[in-house]
Amino acid sequence: MIGERWPVGEAVLRVTGPRTPCRVFAGFWDVQGLVKRFTERGRTGAYLAVEEPGEIAAGDAVEVISRPGHGVQVDEVFALQMHTRADLAEHVAGGLDDLPEKWRKSVAANLQHC
Repeated sequence: MIGERWPVGEAVLRVTGPRTPCRVFAGFWDVQGLVKRFTERGRTGAYLAVEEPGEIAAGDAVEVISRPGHGVQVDEVFALQMHTRADLAEHVAGGLDDLPEKWRKSVAANLQHC
């Protein structure tokens, strides 16, 4: 969820937005049409901000320590941005304050077109 906070190892991370699938992975795996398939299926990762730096190691537990009340999911922001789910506009608008400025502006612009 956008704005969720996770302790991982000694660090605390916050979910900031969707990671748009890119050609780097498609090239790495040598798969034609990978970006298009990821986008069509809404399969995106999430960007995380470091709120409290600390050591992180493979196998560290990840849990949710706080979750905003707006309920906006990463994949919902992605779907709105990719123009596949205009019906999410009002819902996503509730989570704008938890998005980074670049995403906030982009989502706000898309909301005007919905």
